[in-house]
Formats: sequence, structure tokens, C-alpha cells
Amino acid sequence: MSERSLIAEGKMTGKSKKEELAQKRSAQILEAAARVFALKGYHAATTKEIAAEANVAEGTIYNYFRSKRELLLSMISDFADESLQLAMTRPSSKSDKEFLTTLLKDRFTLIDQNMNLVRVILREMMLDDNLRYFFFEQVLSKLSSQLGDLLKTRMEEGVFRNLDAVIAVHAMMGSFLGFILLGLDRKRHRLPPEELASQLADFFLNGLRLRSGEEPT
Repeated sequence: MSERSLIAEGKMTGKSKKEELAQKRSAQILEAAARVFALKGYHAATTKEIAAEANVAEGTIYNYFRSKRELLLSMISDFADESLQLAMTRPSSKSDKEFLTTLLKDRFTLIDQNMNLVRVILREMMLDDNLRYFFFEQVLSKLSSQLGDLLKTRMEEGVFRNLDAVIAVHAMMGSFLGFILLGLDRKRHRLPPEELASQLADFFLNGLRLRSGEEPT
């Protein structure tokens, strides 16, 4: 995207030309970095390659990010913000099954849309203790807290069984992460996000046992 087109778009959003250009250019660099990191690995990738992928001068990167490390941390922070912005409050008009299905579907879709970044995060977390801690603090701990509060509320209302909410949250998030890992294999068939979310929500809420009056399929 040219600088002229970025500035023109800024007029439509009410932001100043400088703010709009900076925001778009930063996003352009982050998206390019995710592609290069996914292809070559974080440590092997260079800012020169990222600049070429983003179609900017290498020096332009340092106008927005102080280092390659800051690029990676910014990518994770942006991903965390987007994930946390997705609805985590159950509307009274929705059943638990409908709400949990929507919650899971939105996050499976977000993962699919950011698969390059997910590949980078999962790979680098295994090698870098500090990055793993950063990801846990920025993403997993916040999501766990939100989900835990939701489960506790439904337990207090007498809808869910009175279980250890921490264990329940870890079991749910572990299952979710397991499906993400399986999804990294492009040759492996995976259900569409909505169908996968619906079946997983049913499993979380109802388990494996047949319910009273239910017939095996």
C-alpha cells in the first residue's frame, strides 16, 4: 500500500495523516514479520528480509520497532489484545451451549486468521523461557481468569457442578490448545470452526455419558 493511499484512507477515519500512516505502516511491518518468521524461524530471519517482504526500507522498521525482539513481542501483544476483545460475557438470551460455541468459534477463527504468528509463537516458546512467560502473562493467564470467573458464576447459580474452577479451566484450555496443534498439520482434515466449536462445547458441557432419554447415534 502506497503512502498516498494510506493518507487518503486516514481522511475516512478521522485520524491525522501522520497517525494513520504510522498505524498502517506498523501493521504492514508486523504482518510481513509474521510471514518471514514463520518461513525462516525467528532467529534465522533478518530485518532486511522483513523489510523486503513489507516493501519498505530496512531503516523504516527501526522507526517503529527498536529491535527484532520488539517486533515479536508487539505481535504477541496485538494478538493478545484481539483475543481478549472477543466477547467473554454470556448474554442472558443465549444458552450456555450457544455462548460457549460462539466463544470457541471466534477463537478458532482468530487462530486460523493468524496461523503464521501462531506457528512462530509455539515454536519460539519451546526455546525461550522469557518469551514463554511473556505469552502466558499476556494471553493465557488473562483468558484463564476470564473463563474462570464465568465458570464460578454459573457454579454459584447452581447451573454447573461445583468443581475446582482452576482445574476445569486448565482442562478446557488444554483441549483448545490441542486442537490448535493438530491444526498446524495442513494435511490433517479439520472440521470448520463453527462445527468444531459446537462439538467441543457439547463435550465440555455434557461429557461422554449418554443423557437421560438420549439414544446412541
